[in-house]
Amino acid sequence: MDINVQLRVIIFQDCGKWIAQCLEHDICTSADTLGDLQRHLELTLCLELSKSLERSVKPFTEINKAPRHFWDLWERRSAMLTPVNPLPANLPRCEMAVTA
Repeated sequence: MDINVQLRVIIFQDCGKWIAQCLEHDICTSADTLGDLQRHLELTLCLELSKSLERSVKPFTEINKAPRHFWDLWERRSAMLTPVNPLPANLPRCEMAVTA
């Protein structure tokens, strides 16, 4: 299923972990490395998509926006990040940025 969802994801480090926080929907994951973070984000989005389909609701619509703090991080981003491996077509398109 191809869904028409675009997400912005801010990536940052906290307590030695890499964190990926979606803005449009309060979805977050973490990992020890950037490579693992992309896989964790993919898995998290797949699980959220699956939950929406189980409940027969439009994907991600029942998830509120991320708190304002993360939007502020996006505004202060250091660089855009291009994933080594793009997410599968059935997942939202993600624009990713990293902040210092």
